[in-house]
Amino acid sequence: MNAHERRSFVALLSDALAGIGRALAVLCLLVFEFAPATSAAFDESGPAERRAPRAESGHEAAVAPASEPSPAKVPSPADQMPIDRQPYRVHVRVVFENAPQFDAQFRRSILDGVRDGIERCAGPFWQAEVDEETGTIFSGFAALKRLRPEAMGRAGLADVHKLFLLSVQLSGGSFAVAGREWDTLTSQLGPLIFGDASYDRREIADRCVSLVYDLFRPIAVVELSPSGSLALRARGGDFVAPDAGWRPLTPGSAFEPFLCFLNNERAIERIQRVPWTYLVVDEVERGLAGCTMTSGLRTSLAPRRRVQTVALGINRRTRGTELTLVARSASRRPLAGVEVEIAAAPAPQLDPEGQDERHESEPIQRLVADRQGAVAVSAGLAPDGEPLWLTVRSGQALLARVPFVPGVRSADLLELPDDTLRLETEGSVAFLQAELVDTVARRAVLVSLAKARAKANEWEAAAALLKELDQMPKASRFAAELNAIRLPALKSARARRDRTTEVRIQKLCDETLELVTTYLDEEKIKEVRDDIAEMRQLAEDEAAAQAKAKQAARDSEEKPAAKKKRKKKSATPAPQRIGF
Repeated sequence: MNAHERRSFVALLSDALAGIGRALAVLCLLVFEFAPATSAAFDESGPAERRAPRAESGHEAAVAPASEPSPAKVPSPADQMPIDRQPYRVHVRVVFENAPQFDAQFRRSILDGVRDGIERCAGPFWQAEVDEETGTIFSGFAALKRLRPEAMGRAGLADVHKLFLLSVQLSGGSFAVAGREWDTLTSQLGPLIFGDASYDRREIADRCVSLVYDLFRPIAVVELSPSGSLALRARGGDFVAPDAGWRPLTPGSAFEPFLCFLNNERAIERIQRVPWTYLVVDEVERGLAGCTMTSGLRTSLAPRRRVQTVALGINRRTRGTELTLVARSASRRPLAGVEVEIAAAPAPQLDPEGQDERHESEPIQRLVADRQGAVAVSAGLAPDGEPLWLTVRSGQALLARVPFVPGVRSADLLELPDDTLRLETEGSVAFLQAELVDTVARRAVLVSLAKARAKANEWEAAAALLKELDQMPKASRFAAELNAIRLPALKSARARRDRTTEVRIQKLCDETLELVTTYLDEEKIKEVRDDIAEMRQLAEDEAAAQAKAKQAARDSEEKPAAKKKRKKKSATPAPQRIGF
């Protein structure tokens, strides 16, 4: 190999090495680019040490608002390890009122006390971190009260199951604690709950631990048991908590179901709450419990392809719920004046035509919606937390019958069928029925007067009353007016594809038409006319007979007198002639 060939070989080798170096550089860039997304994915079997670094207590952390994690990065509740063997990863954040009583040392002692209390009560069931809130999510009690789920994207909760937000503040001479719970899987922010006040600073940590227990809402996966019934498998159910009250499943506890829609990678894309449906725990065996479903919907919670059902527990509730009733339409019009009956008995099924069936038991309470369509349902009506039954009626029409646990949320919304068309039709039919009642009453009065005049042989007055009776509205007129109400209403109901309203309007009009044909029957007027004509004929025949009898009596009286006169005349002797 000469010098020229050696230089060419070295140049080619340098170019090849440079190409390999560039390929390695590109590969490194790709690895570093996808590393954050991979580490942010929810690894259920990963160690607890993989947590976001916490800010030091007492220091402000300038954190840019983080967007909510992509739905594809949210894990399925049962990825690699059974959910009952997965402990909770919990983060507790405590904010203190800006007061001299809460110095740095005292705040650290409270945080340590809360951390020790959770470890003492939950044990391996929870892997908890306790930090001081520095204003990333909320800055105090007022901010905690008005906190919304949309603001939780700033928390950075990629690998946390539960987030507890606590507020400690002065209230007169005592220390007050309040808090809320955020569930990462279902994206549900719990209600604001107040803990017991304390006059001793040393009890604040214990009050915070008790409040965390009251806020805790366990999560479970809904499964089908071998017998075909529903069962709940709770997260961390296989762990034995030192405090038995912290166990996730207890008989009689209620859960709300949620549907998790999965993508091809079995990660959760979106979550939807199943409304007006509750699961009540029956028998518990470690982390698995049988349950009974109570629902106002004709739905099934059995697992389906790419849809997994989870349930969020119901723990301590607020004092009550303001339930707003709105129409299920684009206008979402509040339904004022709607009657709501609250009962503890289970609801019977509706018939296919949507007809109402009354409860066998007496309602606990009856409420009427105000102008805003709202009713206040007290949590005291369900002290055990079991579902009550709400029966909503608009007049005589049944709009909904659903189970409800008051106090789970401070405010809730119940969408009902838009009953405007039925109410308008019912109003028009009510006016027609009022006119029908007036017509029937006047007809009855005229018929009674006509019969009375006929009995008194006042035939001209009876004829005038019958003429007035003929001028009154007939059944055909009422039927035509009823059709003018019914046909446009049925057309509108069919255009809306509202089968229930169509059936109710048809039923109302059919009942009204039956009243019209029953009480405005022309055969009855014909019978009255025939009766009066017969009475007149009888009266005339009777008068003729009486006149004939009188004539016969007069004739019979006149004949003896004439005969006697003739007899007397024949008995008188003839005058004799006297001759001279």
